[in-house]
Amino acid sequence: VEYSDKRSLLAAIKACSNVLNASYCKVIMCSVKLGKMLCSLKALYMKRCEECAKERSLNYLSCKRCSSISNVKSFFEDVQKVCDLKNSQINYYIRIYRLGEQYPKFQYIPYAPSALKPHIGGFVKKLASDKDFWA
Repeated sequence: VEYSDKRSLLAAIKACSNVLNASYCKVIMCSVKLGKMLCSLKALYMKRCEECAKERSLNYLSCKRCSSISNVKSFFEDVQKVCDLKNSQINYYIRIYRLGEQYPKFQYIPYAPSALKPHIGGFVKKLASDKDFWA
């Protein structure tokens, strides 16, 4: 489902966050879905710098130049109003989504996102080294 405005995205993020919190979802796929919605919402708040405007990727979401010319603080505040997520958690879910896009089989690993978080750096290296399997 695609959302075009901030209000509907925030409502969907709240619902998805409630499901994740209530069910203690053990599959990364649920987190990928939340990350996609957060990524879509953050894109509505972001302006692209000259370098990122040339690309058609999601790299601008983590670009320091784009963040400095955008209203990212407002994005985090709006998300925190509807669900109990810290800035680091929001960024983590966006990272999980980006990994799910890059490595589609990653979405099906049977680990809770909270169990994966402390090891994410090593896990990303492992995904990259075995990218033929995870793609």
